[in-house]
Amino acid sequence: MATILVVEDEIGERQMLALNLETAGHSVLQASEGCEALQILEHTNPDLILTDVLMPQMDGFAFCKSLKENPQTRHIPVIILTARGKMEDAFAALGVDGFLEKPSESTILLSTINTVLSQPKKDGQPRQSPQKFLIFGTYPEVCESMTSLLQSRGFLVQTAATASDILVHVVNFHPDIIILEVQLEDGRPLQDVIKAIRLFARH
Repeated sequence: MATILVVEDEIGERQMLALNLETAGHSVLQASEGCEALQILEHTNPDLILTDVLMPQMDGFAFCKSLKENPQTRHIPVIILTARGKMEDAFAALGVDGFLEKPSESTILLSTINTVLSQPKKDGQPRQSPQKFLIFGTYPEVCESMTSLLQSRGFLVQTAATASDILVHVVNFHPDIIILEVQLEDGRPLQDVIKAIRLFARH
């Protein structure tokens, strides 16, 4: 679980981002623009900052410039929302860690955050990232209950709808742990699926 500062002037967008992050088990701080965010950073040290570009008073570029010029905040990874083209190049020159289009699907948002948090810190030590679970079962209520429990503990969770879907998630999501129902819905042997998972996981 990470503490994430969301800087976004549109309250609806900010609350949606916060909801997605909190559902995934993260702790969220919120600011409406750069000046407010800097005030929050005077007494908190989040693991990551997610910031919009176009904001009143202090925009995203000025905010990131202030972050990188301050020895107390320059180490905090930053993901920029909606930066493109030359603007993206300017942010990259400041040393930001990632970019996301707005709005982004929850899975893309969480995947990007997980990737950034898994990168080495400035001191060379790896950041801790939440473990990823893949769940497959034929009883939706059981899968939903397990998903809710794991997410409340700060894990990232995806579910597979069919046995064939499992391999797609293995390739795209790279789960650390897979929870499988013994009886597959299409009757194929569980051993065959496990062999395929291990084969795909090597690539």
